[in-house]
Amino acid sequence: MQITITQEFMDQCKARAIVYKSTYDRVMCEIFEHHLIETGTWEDVDGWAVDAKCEYLGHVDVKMLEPGVSPWWNIPTHKARNIFRQHGIIDNYVFVRADKKMSTLKVGDTINIDIIGSMTYSDVCKQIQTSRTHGFYVDTRRSKKITHLTTHKE
Repeated sequence: MQITITQEFMDQCKARAIVYKSTYDRVMCEIFEHHLIETGTWEDVDGWAVDAKCEYLGHVDVKMLEPGVSPWWNIPTHKARNIFRQHGIIDNYVFVRADKKMSTLKVGDTINIDIIGSMTYSDVCKQIQTSRTHGFYVDTRRSKKITHLTTHKE
């Protein structure tokens, strides 16, 4: 999927980085769900635990993997507790990868997003492994291919 960076998205990133006391790079990773919500493919959902709602996948949390070939979703120790806090809230995690580092993007740039697949909340919990370097990880090669990204707005 090819997405063009808009001024609206950049402004949203700056505002969210301040509100959530987050890094700009972290907020830029929301380009995939932002695009699907803006085009009406997914529905926006309030709250920290859910990125969007998809008719086919339910409540989703999108995880952007680092550019490159690594199939692992790395979960720092301090972020692992969020997975447990999402119990009963998240239906699926959606794994994607961008072809460029998010920090290098500016208005008008185009980024390619590869959709790796999805895993249910319970499958992610079963797949979490302890990392030798830091925190935990999930091997996304075990994720299911996504065939439906759409949702119907009522």
